[in-house]
Amino acid sequence: MGIANDIKKLNAEIIASYRERAEACKQRLKANAQLAIEVQNTLKGFKKDQEEVAQNITTDAAILRADLKKSEKERLNDFRKLMTTIGTSITTIQQEVTEIQHSASDMLSAYMESRSKMSRELNEQFIKFQEERKRKNKDRENDFNEFMSNIRQEVEQSKTALRTLLESFSVNHNNMAKSLRDDLNTYQNSLALDTCNMLERFQEELNDMSLKLNEKLLHSQQSINDNEQQRLEHYQQTMQEISSKVTSIKQATAKLLKDCSQERIQMSLEWESLVQKLNEIKNGDQVVNIKPPKEQQSPKADISYKTKSSKPSTAKKVILEEKKPTPLAPKEMSLEEKIISYVAAHPEGVKVSEMEEPLGEQRMRIGYLCKKLLESGKLTRHENAYFPKLNKKKK
Repeated sequence: MGIANDIKKLNAEIIASYRERAEACKQRLKANAQLAIEVQNTLKGFKKDQEEVAQNITTDAAILRADLKKSEKERLNDFRKLMTTIGTSITTIQQEVTEIQHSASDMLSAYMESRSKMSRELNEQFIKFQEERKRKNKDRENDFNEFMSNIRQEVEQSKTALRTLLESFSVNHNNMAKSLRDDLNTYQNSLALDTCNMLERFQEELNDMSLKLNEKLLHSQQSINDNEQQRLEHYQQTMQEISSKVTSIKQATAKLLKDCSQERIQMSLEWESLVQKLNEIKNGDQVVNIKPPKEQQSPKADISYKTKSSKPSTAKKVILEEKKPTPLAPKEMSLEEKIISYVAAHPEGVKVSEMEEPLGEQRMRIGYLCKKLLESGKLTRHENAYFPKLNKKKK
């Protein structure tokens, strides 16, 4: 029962390793969720800062418009006051027109010149103010665009880092599953190879024993020719020895086959226990579809002893005959061969959903293999039904 114990220990180690990897996977998922929350909080902060900057720009524009409006009103009031003063002066001048005509003309000329000068100065100041305002607006716009560009770069970097982390997790998970499958296949193949080697050694031992028995029988035959009485006694003794050895060989063979059968049964139980525990650990994830290793039928050597009657002058010879080993069980069909056989048995056409229950496989896997067989030309399809390659499509 050593192999069954080894299988049991291997199952325990696989379960422990699977639990550790499942726990590590959960921790990584929690870290990814925390990273996503931090990224969302960062984006919210960026959005809040952007809103504050827009609000500040709006407030500054409103203040600037109010200042411009206020300065314009002050200029208009000054101009009205000035016009009132001029009107009063004109009234006074009109009263004294005869006396101060020349003085009034000079005053008006000076007033017009000063007014033109002031208008030019005001226009120059207004143009400078407009240029300064455009420059400041352009600087603010450049600063805002640079700020938004930095935000977009940081968001892209966060997305790239998250995508890289998810890809590395997927690659590690696939490598872990592949290594587990390779280990199981290697152990199963080594177990089958050891069983075949043990049976071959047993067959060689039987052949050697048969050759030795034949040599002993020939030697006894030569001695019987010298002494008939001694030959008969020796023959009886040899037959007893052969009978006891054959009995012991049969008992040892039966015990060996019984032990092998018990080992295979125990291995199958341990395998089913492993699959059940792995499914329980996954807690609602996709069920692991692992089939237990099938028992190989070991070839049994059927040994029968026959006696042949010799000529009158010679003694009887015992011939050891071996039957040919029984052939191994036929190899199990793959899922593609099952699909082809099932479709061939239904020439009227069959859908993927109709093959799910008879074949005992998931619909997605059956559909994938049907498309693969369709591309390779082993099946044909009309609408949603699949047909054999040589059959006509059903219309």
